[in-house]
Amino acid sequence: MGLNSVHGIGHWTRVYRNGTILSPITGADLNLIWYFAFLHDVCRENEWKDPEHGVRAAVFIEGLVGAGVLGLSDSDFFELRTAVWFHNGASPLEKQTQSITVQTCWDCDRLDLSRPGVGKTIDPNQLFTGAAKNPDMIRDAVKRSLYF
Repeated sequence: MGLNSVHGIGHWTRVYRNGTILSPITGADLNLIWYFAFLHDVCRENEWKDPEHGVRAAVFIEGLVGAGVLGLSDSDFFELRTAVWFHNGASPLEKQTQSITVQTCWDCDRLDLSRPGVGKTIDPNQLFTGAAKNPDMIRDAVKRSLYF
């Protein structure tokens, strides 16, 4: 994806910014949110229909961990891999069983759905943490997606 890609660095940066706001409220691990933000879409093959990109990104992360690049504990690696693997595929019911860090990662991504080029309305029923479902949080995320 190019610099101005809908799923490129601008999106990744906003996902991380969402995490810096949500993690103190949810108790999620901000370090893992950072990794998620900058790696969850790294293996996209196109902007729109790419249902396997989360799986490919998780496999990519496995390679980084195996090479000692990320330096994550086994439990942190499992959480990051889960967050990336399923960020675009698991149903909301399946996602409800995950850790608060994984849920916060997914919320950070979904809070950027209103960005130009995607333009979706953020549905609180598709978010996982109470902090992300807060109407003020959603309103502020929409503003960030337009101006940040």
